[in-house]
Amino acid sequence: MVIIMNPEATAENIKAVISTIEDAGLEAKVMDGASQRIVGVIGDKRKLGDVPFEAMDGVEKTGAIAKRCTRTSREVN
Repeated sequence: MVIIMNPEATAENIKAVISTIEDAGLEAKVMDGASQRIVGVIGDKRKLGDVPFEAMDGVEKTGAIAKRCTRTSREVN
């Protein structure tokens, strides 16, 4: 999951988002873009339950990241 902050988001807005993520036992990774920041959620996002990130100050929108791919091996006998 990623949380896209709007360009006017303050440091306090970003800290509030990070605290919410960390309080759920997950890790937050902040990435700086040209005009805004993105906060990535690392871990099982189900631990966040129904946290309304989009209602938090400074948040523009949230988005899902593609599901993990698994590799399949085909052995030749």
